[in-house]
Amino acid sequence: MKFDEKNISKPQQKLADKFIDSILGGAQLEHPPSYKIMGANPNEDIAQLEFQKFEKNEKEIKKIDRQIKILQSNARHRVKVVFEFNENPKKLVCKNDSAFLTKTFTIPRYTWSGVLDFSITGPILFGRVAKTEKFGGGKFCFAPFNNHKIEFTNFLEQLEEKAPELFPYDVIESKIFIKLIEVFKMSYKAKNLLEKMRGIIESDYWQVRERYLKRAKTIELPSEQTLVEKLNLQNDLRKSLKKIPHLGHVVHMNIRIKSKIDVSTLFVPYKDFTYFHIEHYEWSPKKKHYRVIKNRLQLLEAFSL
Repeated sequence: MKFDEKNISKPQQKLADKFIDSILGGAQLEHPPSYKIMGANPNEDIAQLEFQKFEKNEKEIKKIDRQIKILQSNARHRVKVVFEFNENPKKLVCKNDSAFLTKTFTIPRYTWSGVLDFSITGPILFGRVAKTEKFGGGKFCFAPFNNHKIEFTNFLEQLEEKAPELFPYDVIESKIFIKLIEVFKMSYKAKNLLEKMRGIIESDYWQVRERYLKRAKTIELPSEQTLVEKLNLQNDLRKSLKKIPHLGHVVHMNIRIKSKIDVSTLFVPYKDFTYFHIEHYEWSPKKKHYRVIKNRLQLLEAFSL
């Protein structure tokens, strides 16, 4: 479904205002970002469905008509807000949609995709890991996925050859790039990486390392520490990130959503930039959500310099 700046519906404007308020209030910037609001436009999708009516029987036509009504209703509530900043993130794209938990049961989802003008040492994911599939609980941690970096690098190199005008900033609006990120987040390999990192954090080595830092009363770490270790040793940061509603921490329509592992965040370096994708569920965007995201980005930049 395409997005444009024409005919923004009241529900689209209402949600756009929430994104705008969360960022302007949560960031407290000296120079506020510029932004544009784009509403979902289903006209092309509807035209394709209308075309399918030819040579269909009455029962099939009624089914297509129901699909069109659902499409029109969903489009009225979907919006994209594109921000451009003088500082990091240089570009931020905020969107809403629905995540399917079953064929018929959906839950509201909000995404924050952006571009940072520095490159981190390797790709990183972040999320929640519980010992079993359940509602609530779990440990939050960062994990590297260097063994899968080539998948993203190859993809971005090929995309840059075909569409150089998208780089470096507009690539974050590429549907196929976002699709690649979202598929990886849902994969067993991403979830296994988080589960493995949980084991490391709960190991004796990690406990000793944390006690050492508390005695030293500093967040300065030896140069051999990796970026992921630096981030995971920030307990206050990991605790604050619980404010981003992960799937296994929300209640939708009085139903407690159960899950074992939620991969909410991906950071992907490419050349001199880093692309990120963050998602949260159920609760509409608030100032506290962007404050947490902004804090995460600032630490990532501080530890990468």
